[in-house]
Amino acid sequence: MEANKRNELLDFLVELRDNKSGLEKRLKGVNEEIDSIEKEIMDVMVANNDAVFNHNGVTCSLRLTERVSAEPETKDKLWTALKRRKFGHLFTINAQTLTGTVKELKTNNGDVLPKWLSGLVKIYEQPGLTLSKGRTIKKK
Repeated sequence: MEANKRNELLDFLVELRDNKSGLEKRLKGVNEEIDSIEKEIMDVMVANNDAVFNHNGVTCSLRLTERVSAEPETKDKLWTALKRRKFGHLFTINAQTLTGTVKELKTNNGDVLPKWLSGLVKIYEQPGLTLSKGRTIKKK
């Protein structure tokens, strides 16, 4: 009896994992489609000089997100420079934390990258869209 239960559970686990795998593949395809459509919308908005537009209760606006990453060939120098300036705690960080720290350093330096980081990180802007649905007001 226990073997039957074990076998049923294993069959169900295999089915769930197969289902998960199929969903992950489908999600990857949907994400690629979203990226493609967002790029098309951004291209049209830029061509029409539109920063924001509304359609069917959805507001669509262009945004630029600044991203920072370590230059691969100077990564060791970056870590040394950061350690010297008491940023050693960043060595377990992800890219978003590095981006936030560099953004703060720039803010405290007149929106200019500090010289000691020059050539150690690369900064680029990632275009994107922000969508927000209008709030509906309930009638009393």
